[in-house]
Amino acid sequence: MYVECHDLLIVLAQSDLFGIQARMEQRPTVLITPLSALPGHHTVSYCGRIELHLIRENTTIRETGGASMFAGRALEEAAAMARAHTIAMGGNAVVGFKVKNFVMRDSPQRNSVRLNYVLC
Repeated sequence: MYVECHDLLIVLAQSDLFGIQARMEQRPTVLITPLSALPGHHTVSYCGRIELHLIRENTTIRETGGASMFAGRALEEAAAMARAHTIAMGGNAVVGFKVKNFVMRDSPQRNSVRLNYVLC
C-alpha cells in the first residue's frame, strides 16, 4: 500500500502480530520553471525534450467544482506527468516549461467540459 505525503513516499507493509511497520523513502525532487535556466544552478547535461499532448474530459463538472477547478487540476496532473518523464530520463529539472494550445470547450447544458492542451 502506498500513501503519498508532501515530500516523502511512505511504504506501508504489514508485520507479524504488531500491526503496521512504516519505512520512509525520499522521493526525487524535480524543479519545473519557465525560465531558460535555474538561478544559482548550472546545467550538467541535457537529457532531451518533453512534449505532452493531452486531452481531458469530464461529464460531472458541477459536482467537481466547476470548469476552473477542472482546468487547474488538469494542469497539476500534467506537471506531475512532466516530473515523471524527467525522472525516467534521468533528469532533475525541467526548464523552459510552457503550456501551448490550451483550448477548453465548456457545455453547461450537458454538464461537461473538454480540454485539449500541449506542454513542452
